[in-house]
Amino acid sequence: MIKTADWITLSFDIGNGAAEFIKKFTTEKKAVSAMLTITAIGVYDAYLNGKRIGDFILAPGCMAYNKRLQYQTYNILDMLGKYNEIVITAEELA
Repeated sequence: MIKTADWITLSFDIGNGAAEFIKKFTTEKKAVSAMLTITAIGVYDAYLNGKRIGDFILAPGCMAYNKRLQYQTYNILDMLGKYNEIVITAEELA
């Protein structure tokens, strides 16, 4: 069964601060595939189980946010355990 996700957004304006999204989840069966596709209007850092996902600095990169959003896709299969926590910190660039 392929599991997909919805866009993650804030429910309120936090001003100029960085938003931190945290999700804990378990995997009941051994996964055969696990991909994270991520973007931000600004920059982000992503961690799974305390380890940084990818090595891209200032992701997703410089762009005209009102015209397009670049994204990155990471294979996170080897980072998964039975109990998992993903932490994404996103900061809007002014």
